[in-house]
Amino acid sequence: MTRRRKAIWLGSILLALAGGIGGYYLYQQSTAIDRKVCELVYEAAGYPDSSMGKRLKEWKLDFLLKEKPKPRERDVVEKELVAIGHAATPGLVSLLDYENDTVREYAAEFLGCVGDARAVEPLIQALQKDTDFRVRVEAARALGEMEDKRAVNPLLQALKNDEELRRCGQNLVARVIGKLGDKGAVEPLIQMLQTEQDMDVRRYSAYALGDLGYKRAVEPLIKALQDEEPWVCEDAVEALGKLSDTRAVEPLIQVLQKNHYSDIRCLSAETLGKMGDKRAVEPLINSLLEDNDKEVQRSAAYALGKLGEIRAVEPLIHTLLGSHILEVRKESAKALGNLGDSRAISAFEEALRKDEYPEVREKCIEAIAKIKSAAAQPGQSATSPAPASQPD
Repeated sequence: MTRRRKAIWLGSILLALAGGIGGYYLYQQSTAIDRKVCELVYEAAGYPDSSMGKRLKEWKLDFLLKEKPKPRERDVVEKELVAIGHAATPGLVSLLDYENDTVREYAAEFLGCVGDARAVEPLIQALQKDTDFRVRVEAARALGEMEDKRAVNPLLQALKNDEELRRCGQNLVARVIGKLGDKGAVEPLIQMLQTEQDMDVRRYSAYALGDLGYKRAVEPLIKALQDEEPWVCEDAVEALGKLSDTRAVEPLIQVLQKNHYSDIRCLSAETLGKMGDKRAVEPLINSLLEDNDKEVQRSAAYALGKLGEIRAVEPLIHTLLGSHILEVRKESAKALGNLGDSRAISAFEEALRKDEYPEVREKCIEAIAKIKSAAAQPGQSATSPAPASQPD
């Protein structure tokens, strides 16, 4: 039996739990499933009071649930369940107690797709009590899709206490808490950021605080920049970038200048560029010219292009023509194009003659066109569009 047929059988059985309407719809509409399977689905719809487990064992179909369907087939099942709507909820909720881990995982995932508020409490129970981490992961994800504030406290407890969920789901719970946007989550997250021994609890608390967007978190996140664990510091930098509060500028400059980890210095440089505070210009120029890591130099060039400060023109010309690092020359050309200063034209022309790499010459051509286009339109500069472009 092919995996596709197995997946279709599983989807058919799940659809049957939605009741007679769902089974009849599938019976009428499906041409990809043979008549015998359709008959089984129709039969299942006629016995809504019997348990899923008993039906599967009676039909000897429980072995079908041991293998996951391919993503495309799974998407088909989701689409059909969403089309049925809230009528699918009771059957899917009943599957949260089924003995097979994969069935419970699918049930949690599909409940998130259906979006019926009646499923919130059962999903919370699955988040708190299910023995399989995959089910808890999907329960957390589903609660995020449903955007119900009842899930906030259980999710906070899961972030704090469920080590397996943190390890396997990574920042999923933090992202869900941030998505729910409940101000009541801010103080518990700050408390966890400041006091929890587990590094993952602290870093994911920082992540969630950034997504929530409340300024109350700025000072605690600034303190977290001094955390002994680099992962916590990195997530604090990212969170402060999302909050974009000027109180964070000087602390982020300190991170840029003194942190031992190049990845964190890169993130600090890019964050300072996006925040747009001119206090960062000189520190970024220093990083461009003096940092011993090429990625930090590249990130500093990107940030200087975002800030739009003409003090950066000469240093960027210097790195465009003098750096031995391809990525730094490319980003310097792009940044000079964003700054829109005509002094860069002669540097671009020299780079077009001398730089051996076509990627750099291409960026120079693009920058020249951008500067000339801005000059031809009074009142505009090349820096004015500066949307959310990313460093090359």
